[in-house]
Amino acid sequence: MIVFVISFLQKFRINIFSIILLAVFFTACQDTLEPKVINSVSIISFNKVNLDGLVTDEKGLKISNALVTILGTHINTFTDSNGIFRFKDIDVPTERFVVNCQKRGCYNASIGLSSTHTNSHVVQLILAQEKIIGNFSGANGGKISFSNNPNLITQPSIEIPSGGVINFKGEIYTGQVNVICRYLNPTELNFGRFV
Repeated sequence: MIVFVISFLQKFRINIFSIILLAVFFTACQDTLEPKVINSVSIISFNKVNLDGLVTDEKGLKISNALVTILGTHINTFTDSNGIFRFKDIDVPTERFVVNCQKRGCYNASIGLSSTHTNSHVVQLILAQEKIIGNFSGANGGKISFSNNPNLITQPSIEIPSGGVINFKGEIYTGQVNVICRYLNPTELNFGRFV
């Protein structure tokens, strides 16, 4: 077989060096840095779960008419007059799903859950009241210093230049701007229920 290949190459005056050079050239032109993915499919498994929850403020008072949503879905409900919400037999991703709660005048609260080990969850979410710490004119700008907080070493502030506030249309906003801020202590027992 080898004799046949050599005699074939000699008959057509092709030497082995030329063949090797062509082979190296064509293999060097191939894209070997990134693997090509064909028909990539992400598989997410779902479980049916029941989710019961209570929404309160920081003092433990029940909050009615708060919107509770399973993020990334169209599944939502409102809390009743006792601050209770309930989802029955809903499909959620097995690995992780996020429950979000919101009400006007309060900061949103969220919690991540997994349906891997259980199909029944009971949660409590605490909505912290929004507090306006200052305001300024969007046309003139302003500086807001945060109220004294004994937990902070330095007292932070925020300074906005004149014309520094833009509305949703991309235009300079010249009206009154309310600044809402709250310090969250990460060592607080209920910290995870606020965020």
